[in-house]
Amino acid sequence: MDNQTTNLPARTFEDDVDVKINDYFTNYYKISPKMTDNEYDYVKSYFMERTGNTQATAALTSAVIITANDLNMPVIEIVQNFTNSNFKQSIPMFLNMSRRGSSLLGYLQQLQPSANISRQTAL
Repeated sequence: MDNQTTNLPARTFEDDVDVKINDYFTNYYKISPKMTDNEYDYVKSYFMERTGNTQATAALTSAVIITANDLNMPVIEIVQNFTNSNFKQSIPMFLNMSRRGSSLLGYLQQLQPSANISRQTAL
């Protein structure tokens, strides 16, 4: 039975799809950030001071570091720019720089009620 004739290509271990998929998911969360410990502490302390919440600090710190690495930008300069701007607007705008249209953050839509509704609710 081992000598059965087939038109299928010979299969090697290196070409196995399961191995490639396992390798992808094994290394998926192994991101090596390009930063020093001092830069990490600076970013973490900035968000801790602004939010006062450890979970929010962890989420914002990791999101900003990953986005900065994706864009090859220095993390400390980014955080310093947050200090001089509107925090609630600048964070989503910065994080959107590395995202695609379907996963954008902070979508703001000013809904204007129709004239009929405005007339009915006006005092």
